[in-house]
Amino acid sequence: MKILFVINMLSTGGAERVASRLCSYWAKNHEVTIFQTSFNNKKEYFLADEIRYINPCDEKRLSRLQLIRKLRKAVKTSKPDVVVSFLDTGHFYTSLACMGLKTIHVCSERNDPYNVPKQKIFRIMRIFAFNLCKAVVFQTEGARDFFARKIRKKGFIIPNPIVYKDSLLPIESREKIVVSAGRLEEQKNYPLLIKAFEMFSKSNRDYVLNIFGSGSLENELNDLIKSDKFENKIFIKKFKTNIEEEFKKSSIFVMSSSHEGLPNSLMEAIAIGTPSISTDANPGGPKFILSRCKGSILVNNNDLDGLSKAMNEIASNYKKYYDLAQIDAINLRNDFSLKNIGELWIDLFHKLLEKK
Repeated sequence: MKILFVINMLSTGGAERVASRLCSYWAKNHEVTIFQTSFNNKKEYFLADEIRYINPCDEKRLSRLQLIRKLRKAVKTSKPDVVVSFLDTGHFYTSLACMGLKTIHVCSERNDPYNVPKQKIFRIMRIFAFNLCKAVVFQTEGARDFFARKIRKKGFIIPNPIVYKDSLLPIESREKIVVSAGRLEEQKNYPLLIKAFEMFSKSNRDYVLNIFGSGSLENELNDLIKSDKFENKIFIKKFKTNIEEEFKKSSIFVMSSSHEGLPNSLMEAIAIGTPSISTDANPGGPKFILSRCKGSILVNNNDLDGLSKAMNEIASNYKKYYDLAQIDAINLRNDFSLKNIGELWIDLFHKLLEKK
């Protein structure tokens, strides 16, 4: 099978990490080409050598029209059985590039459609693409249910894969660290986490909070930490592509987002065996994950007191939560293995090709 995968970029980000993993898995048995639509040649994540990589913006920025023409040429030249697009602008460009070519185009919604994108024009572009494509892959039922019946009927639920095979670690390997990872943007609601940790720290003075990420709110978050005099307890650090190494040594993972798709960082922390806490972010991704976990805690969205109490609950009963988290890790690795999730996509492609 020939698969053409369209994505904005392959630098840091949850959708980009999933894309690199799926494409590398598919490349074992299928012919995979990745077409990048942005002026950014950084490839932060591993790609299998068998993958053909096209970046028309490698040397210079292109207009939208030039980019669509380049993508259309790539579709005509490679003659893929299926074209998959991730992220909103990619959906729109791909829909236009595939018009009149009878190519099977599959879109994939990667975030909370109730809140992302904010701009009306991008929402219109998304609906345009979803109406034209043959199928839309959602990560949760909550995301699918946002859309009109016509789009829901062509919707398929496929969660994110987990790629983690290392042995689970003994409790002694854990340090008194609360960890979080993600873009330093409004969606992640890091002021809530910072304030909740400050409350938690009053009775747990030996813990520190490490937040890994970059973004437009970095200075604002550092100013908040300084004004609260927590510079020696709370640290903003650069994001790492091997963030799993930080999860391994931390005692608790916390996600404070107001909205999410199906958060990779939360899934990875649980797969490593780290007791985790998440807000009940819309449209239900964290709830979908934590509903099957006994060693982690779901708190109400934007609940400062609840988040602080959850950290205290795990820290005060750490052995209990750690043991349960190890069972959760094994179950999650099995349920969301790259093989299982990758084959769900391939099964979908076969169904669409049979209907062609």
